Amino acid sequence: MLRAITHALASRFFGPRLVVVDTSGEIAGAGDMPHPCVLPARTMTVPRRPEQARVMLEAVQNHSPRVLVIDEMGTRQEVDAACDIRTKGVSLVATTHGDTLKEVLDNPRLANMLGKPREVVLSAKETEEARLRANQSVELDDRKTRLQRTQEPIFDMVVELRSFKEVVVYREVGRAIDRLLRGQDAPYVHYECDEDDTIHAEEVL
Repeated sequence: MLRAITHALASRFFGPRLVVVDTSGEIAGAGDMPHPCVLPARTMTVPRRPEQARVMLEAVQNHSPRVLVIDEMGTRQEVDAACDIRTKGVSLVATTHGDTLKEVLDNPRLANMLGKPREVVLSAKETEEARLRANQSVELDDRKTRLQRTQEPIFDMVVELRSFKEVVVYREVGRAIDRLLRGQDAPYVHYECDEDDTIHAEEVL
């Protein structure tokens, strides 16, 4: 899927202003020449996996891309580099390991790219509002805390790959994160391709 997205963005919109940081060779291939489907995008290989964050930053400094594509972000250093790159106005397309958005949000190495959740102290009024939303009986206490986003997520959209013919798309990532942090279900669109290759879409929440 990431290779197909790269091909569509590079061939139709961004050309060489799209840069691929390819660590495993799964996007541009492992040969001396990039796979034809990613052209005319530029590619940067990563000599060793621990150097991926450094190469990500070098790609922005040396090539001034509009879009940066990264496969398998998994370390805190890579997430920090991605957050820094996003502040420079570069759009990001990336994959990471996690079956669901909630699973990625609960991973302390990855959560910063989803709005940097932090524990905040609630006032008595906020605690009461939280109690009413959750319909639970809790005592009002100024020391009550909850997890809350401290910044915008670095991605405008998140896709969960459920199977070869089934994906879930979160179109409003900030809203989805806020609901998940409150223990609520996040709104998404479910897409599924049937045996006749007809795509069915269903909005949930």
